[in-house]
Amino acid sequence: MTQYLTFDIGGTNLKYALIDEEGKIFEKDRVETNTESLEAFMQSIYQVADKYQGKYRGIAVCAPGKIDTEHKIIYFGGALPFLDGLNLQETLGEKYKVPVSVENDGKAAALAEQWHGELQDIDDGVRLPLEPALVAE
Repeated sequence: MTQYLTFDIGGTNLKYALIDEEGKIFEKDRVETNTESLEAFMQSIYQVADKYQGKYRGIAVCAPGKIDTEHKIIYFGGALPFLDGLNLQETLGEKYKVPVSVENDGKAAALAEQWHGELQDIDDGVRLPLEPALVAE
């Protein structure tokens, strides 16, 4: 069975899961997003990727900001400015010798809803993300 390591990069948490091509989740967890520096942040990613190394055949990442999906580069990383210019193919793909996919977090959430959520079988739909500050108590 083919599995993929997925990351959801957020300003508060770095969420991750090991999933298959049908979207079945085998393991998932989160760690606090290390915002000290790009190097510290990448160490968090590497620790997770090392933990599951050999179990996945690709890595998928969703992140805030403008994403160059063709070249796997994050631009304007939202609340995480150190992500600006980060090339995930050069960092993750070359280190782990697997294909890497990267998408904007809002678009990834809408695609997930279309795939397995409330937007299934909907021709035209909208997903409106609420920022954590808007929903905090």
